[in-house]
Amino acid sequence: MSMWLRWCARRVGAAQRGSEDGAINLFLVGTLVVMLAIGMIIIIPLGDSIADRRNANAASDAAALAAAGYCADRIEDAYADAVRAEDAESFWSYFGRPVFSYCSGASSQARQYARSNDAKLTAYSQLSRLRFQVSVRMEDEIADTGLQSKST
Repeated sequence: MSMWLRWCARRVGAAQRGSEDGAINLFLVGTLVVMLAIGMIIIIPLGDSIADRRNANAASDAAALAAAGYCADRIEDAYADAVRAEDAESFWSYFGRPVFSYCSGASSQARQYARSNDAKLTAYSQLSRLRFQVSVRMEDEIADTGLQSKST
């Protein structure tokens, strides 16, 4: 008799005697289902919070870059006007101010870019040497937490 047939005969005989072989498998399956459910309950909000944090970082970066771009455009416009000046006095009337003075509307650009990324601009400051710092708060909430992601 082959080994396979002997194994089948043993299994049939054990089943006829009321053996509890294989009962542990039901417990194992139940435990695995519970563990998977708990894992999903934890992983889904965690993944959502990570995605919201990345979106908040992108929104704050975009807002800061928008402010810097606005400032750069104003400086470029002033330079173009100054180059067309006919004398030194006219040149310096266009371009003789501190560089940061050309950036007066940069905060509105930052606010607009934050809004276009579903975020709200919560803080804006122009640092030295044409550097900008912005803080944003995302408009949507992290799943099942009631919290909103923030980024600077």
